[in-house]
Amino acid sequence: MKNRVIALIMLIPIVLMFCVFSAANFTSLQVPIAVSGISLYHERLEVVNLAESEEFKINAQVMPINASNKGLIYSYEAVDGKNVPNITINDNGVVSASGCGTAKVVVTTKDGAYKKSFFLEVTSTKAIELVATLSTESEILVGDEFEILTEVLPDAALDKNVEFSSSDNNIILVDSITGKCKAISSGRAKPSYVTAAIITARKVYINAIVGLNLTNKLFQSINTKTSQASDASIETT
Repeated sequence: MKNRVIALIMLIPIVLMFCVFSAANFTSLQVPIAVSGISLYHERLEVVNLAESEEFKINAQVMPINASNKGLIYSYEAVDGKNVPNITINDNGVVSASGCGTAKVVVTTKDGAYKKSFFLEVTSTKAIELVATLSTESEILVGDEFEILTEVLPDAALDKNVEFSSSDNNIILVDSITGKCKAISSGRAKPSYVTAAIITARKVYINAIVGLNLTNKLFQSINTKTSQASDASIETT
């Protein structure tokens, strides 16, 4: 009996070692789970918009979720008839870009080369257009108050501070910050206008002129001119 107990005690470590070895081998012999596809959230959107100063993360999921190889490859392609922005995508799928344009972003699984894609439109953060209009379409009599309404494009533009000025404050008095105006006098048919401009560091990037014809003691809107922004800024005096 004593010999049997001793033999059993000696056998226990051997059995434990066998179990551990078998479990390790079983784990190493498991069959890899192959990738069957890819889910891409951005595919549901017609176009993903991104401003030059922004970044966003691509939301992609390898299927099935317990696939052995979850690696992804990110790339982008040109779109016919569109300017191609400079796009950077890191290994984590974070996208940043510079320059305006549209590109097709492609996400590919490393296992199986399954692909999904979406269109990325990069917009400028620099103002490229300023539209100025009168707040009323009615004739403006001397003494009336009105306002110059402005819109800076694109919406993602960072420089949206507009300054207003009058060609003659004795005829049209304008608040340089708000664009609110008051008709002071008819000007005896002397043409006058209000200028709205985006001004940064004493440089005019873009301006729009609202022309007013002062005849018979009333104002009549005769012209709205929008100037396009250019790389060569104009120094103000």
